[in-house]
Amino acid sequence: MSNRKRKHGIFAVSGDVVALSGNKEEARKDFLPISAALDTIFNQMRIAGNRPRTIESYDYIIKQFVDVYQIAYVEEIDLDKLYHYLDVQEVKPCY
Repeated sequence: MSNRKRKHGIFAVSGDVVALSGNKEEARKDFLPISAALDTIFNQMRIAGNRPRTIESYDYIIKQFVDVYQIAYVEEIDLDKLYHYLDVQEVKPCY
């Protein structure tokens, strides 16, 4: 067998190669679960003196958003999902 590397043909690869895991959970092991992020946010809100009713309102709205888009990790949230959700809720910008 030759030590020569093949640089042409159908199996040629150019650029950097990135190996992706086939296991979805393994690929997301460094992601932050929504529940952990919300715990942190709501604790910070309590420390800052936000009223319980305000925190409950935020909790309700965020849980709706998470349920609609089946979001499990913070990293799954993007602007398209946020804007679409706000549009569906008919939230108008305030100036």
